[in-house]
Amino acid sequence: MEAFLAGHLEAFERWGGIPKVVLYDNLKSAVLERRGDTIRFNPTLIAFAAHYRYDPRRWPLPGMERRS
Repeated sequence: MEAFLAGHLEAFERWGGIPKVVLYDNLKSAVLERRGDTIRFNPTLIAFAAHYRYDPRRWPLPGMERRS
């Protein structure tokens, strides 16, 4: 998880800021559980997102289908 979040910080620096929303798919580092349209994010990620003031959201968004 440490390297995963360090990658976020590197991206934020390169982008010159922090996005308001970051989308996550079923990446194990981010998502602990997914049931239908509901997911449970890793609490460490939730704390990180709160600290950097962005909203973690699931991908695909409701109503969107993933292409093969």
